[in-house]
Amino acid sequence: MKEIEPYLLVVLARKFESITTEMNNALLRAARSNVMATARDFSCSVTDQSHRIVCVAGGNANHVVGSGLVARVIPELHDDIRLGDAFLNNSPYYGNNHHADWTISVPVFYEGEHIFTANARAHQADCGNSQPTTYSPFAKDIYEEGALDFPCVRIQRDYKDIEDLIRMCRVRIRVPDQWYGDYLAMIGAARVGERRIIELCNRYKADTVKVFAEQWQEYGKRRMMEEIRKLPKGTWTGEAKHDPVPGVADSGITVRLKMTIDHDKGRIILDFTDSDDAVPGGYNMSEGSIVPASSTGVLNNLDPTLPKNEGVFGCIERKLRKNCVTGIVEVPTCASVATTNVAGRMVNLVQSMFAELGKDRGMAEGSLGMAVTMSVISGFDWRTKRPYVNQLIQGTMGGPGLFGHDGWITYNLPEAGGTLMVDSIEVNEQKYPIIWDESELIPDSEGAGKWRGAPGVRSIIRQRHDPGVWAYTCDGHFFPADGIHGGQAGRPSDAWKFGRVKKERIDLPLISYQVITPDEAIVSESGGGGGFGDPSEREPDKVRWDVIEGFITIEKARQVYGVVLKAGPERYVVDDKATKELRSKLKKKGNKN
Repeated sequence: MKEIEPYLLVVLARKFESITTEMNNALLRAARSNVMATARDFSCSVTDQSHRIVCVAGGNANHVVGSGLVARVIPELHDDIRLGDAFLNNSPYYGNNHHADWTISVPVFYEGEHIFTANARAHQADCGNSQPTTYSPFAKDIYEEGALDFPCVRIQRDYKDIEDLIRMCRVRIRVPDQWYGDYLAMIGAARVGERRIIELCNRYKADTVKVFAEQWQEYGKRRMMEEIRKLPKGTWTGEAKHDPVPGVADSGITVRLKMTIDHDKGRIILDFTDSDDAVPGGYNMSEGSIVPASSTGVLNNLDPTLPKNEGVFGCIERKLRKNCVTGIVEVPTCASVATTNVAGRMVNLVQSMFAELGKDRGMAEGSLGMAVTMSVISGFDWRTKRPYVNQLIQGTMGGPGLFGHDGWITYNLPEAGGTLMVDSIEVNEQKYPIIWDESELIPDSEGAGKWRGAPGVRSIIRQRHDPGVWAYTCDGHFFPADGIHGGQAGRPSDAWKFGRVKKERIDLPLISYQVITPDEAIVSESGGGGGFGDPSEREPDKVRWDVIEGFITIEKARQVYGVVLKAGPERYVVDDKATKELRSKLKKKGNKN
């Protein structure tokens, strides 16, 4: 095979990057639901002839790394693919992650040859579940879940919709016009990718572009193997535990991992086969959710300039087993919540296990999902005389501490890792009959550390005019985000409601479908991220600024961080002498313990 010179390799890599970015922008500008148009819960990618990821745009990390699993299913199920086709896959049994994330794949043909596939994946506001939510935690199987399942079906031929499928979706989905607008946005994004790839082949010739795709994968593989060989070799084990799920997993769900770094093969091997068996609920992960979640945990600890292609991703191997909560899900096992709760535990477990490789390695655990402010809300809007369904993406912050850096405030969730945007409260209030009374960071909710985790968020929200259903799957109350290297855990998550007349607190189940009336307010508290390193080693001036910003109280600064503050021209100044004495006492006390 001929080779192209390095300069052109870089040029074409940037061309593909611009293509996927334009796909993302097309989807963003055309989408209808807030979960897409504001929160950007979508991602776009291009895969090559061998169904390997060539490039991904900045999008939901929980989506993009699994794109190749979906692309490879198309030729397995269809032997008559041609120009003008588009395929819909939302099946966790056929390469997709869960039923709420729909993937539109457009095979790109050039001079009669299928050379690439343009993929657009996006979270639906409603996917036809039996309950008005895209997450069904208590559904015992796919039949009880009730979602529409499209195992890689052709949805366009000759660039025209297959109307039978469109009618099916309109009948089953509670907000059909909103859904169809989102569907057109996804189709439009994938078609943008198709047009731009054809233009690229016209300019540089198809043979050159295909050679680039092969060399780009080899470059990614070489870079990743070099990165892996910088790490200590060996095998480590660890586990993470999801909060109890009443009636599904009363003692919680345990994810177990054996991680091996193999220098000879240049591979990181993640063995999840010892995790709990599949549960009778929606928390089981699919291969399409395991691949991105486990890859995210690894890549969070490696050079961020590594290419985002299959050459890199393919150096991460997984050992999975059937009938396992972190295995290969099969019909009729339910995987409705596959992308969030256990997936978040998996990301946290993998990224925190890198702490075993050295004192400057690893990431603490990030705040866990999903808080009440990530609910799928539904009901009837008296203003429009229509039903509404949408997922909120708000009020979950809690990024983890890592070497040299505090937690990211807008981190959101481990499985998203800052790639989702925070909803606009004002837009949500305009589009849906809800109103925010409060949304603020919770002081002292961060996991203390030399580099602290980010704080959690308290939100108070009310229904307007009519009752509404709030469906949420909150985690991190019993087992909050933990710290590493001496860092402390973040504050647990919580949920309750209170009446507007009688203000008494009424605790809510942490996983629930709740009807909230206009006379009530629902309260969400997301957890904080875990800390990295001994809190008493944090720079005193950073502690001072945390107090000034309201992230921590002056009491916690003294008791946990060992920093004594006194009044000064900038509100507070560090009392250096008292701080040194206090930290010495804390160190002695810690050594005794």
